[in-house]
Amino acid sequence: MWANSSLSQGETARHSMVVDFDYQRGFAMKKKKIAVIGGDRRQVVLAQYLQKNGADVYTYGLLVKPDSAITVCDDLRCALREAAAVVLPLPAFTPELTLKTDGERKITLTEICDTLDEGTVLLGGMLRETVREELSKREISFLDYYEGEDLQRLNAITTAEGALEVAISHSERTIAGSRALVIGYGRIGKVLARYLAALGARVTVAARRETHFEMIRMSGFTPVATGALLGSAAEADLIFNTVPAPVLGEEELRRIRKNTLIVELASAPYGVDLKAAEELGKRALLAASLPGKLFPCTAGETIGIIILELLRKRGVL
Repeated sequence: MWANSSLSQGETARHSMVVDFDYQRGFAMKKKKIAVIGGDRRQVVLAQYLQKNGADVYTYGLLVKPDSAITVCDDLRCALREAAAVVLPLPAFTPELTLKTDGERKITLTEICDTLDEGTVLLGGMLRETVREELSKREISFLDYYEGEDLQRLNAITTAEGALEVAISHSERTIAGSRALVIGYGRIGKVLARYLAALGARVTVAARRETHFEMIRMSGFTPVATGALLGSAAEADLIFNTVPAPVLGEEELRRIRKNTLIVELASAPYGVDLKAAEELGKRALLAASLPGKLFPCTAGETIGIIILELLRKRGVL
């Protein structure tokens, strides 16, 4: 797998201009077809970005305006035929191995594999192990564009900003002065805890590893073990979960106050028992795919930069 070179946040805009310039020259010599299949508004921005940088872009399962320079296809074969590369969403597939498209259409991994031309490179975000195994078995060349540090860092920032917007829109309290519990101390948890503290919240962070506890204390937050959340959850005004594994079940939810806002940020199978929360009358919100819903321009253009770089390194462009 190719991993994109790491860029600091301050370098992103300058790097974007360099990539644009390089690819405008490169595509002028050898224009290539790139298919963008399914996804949310990030993929629409991505398709537009690739087209502006000289690619011959075909889409399927996206709400792209038909009067644009992008070719909108009515069937999958039209989009994939003779494509040098095919770009799938982030995350690429659901647990059922289908990818999301606009409307009711669903595209399966099998359909894509059966339709791809030999030699086409498939790019997807957060490719599941079962997907990797199937692609390898079929000898299909693939890249996971989410493996690089740049996109994961951006995803953490945009998700944390989106979580703040959700909290401000739905909470009965200001963030300033609130007791906030962040479950998980990964990329998203670290950024979110920092943002909450900057806005005046009293922040508790739940982590599994004892080695993280000192880091949490040094950052000015109160640490708590993920397996011992009852007390912290019962006292919190705001709870944000970033862990994609059960952490707030029925027992914990019963202890949470009625007006506490719970924001689920993790992917399936989630960390909050949303069904139990609904039955108990708790205020739990599923806030999935916030970068695509709230910040599609930033996310889509960054994915475009990374994809062009990956394809150049692979020699596709």
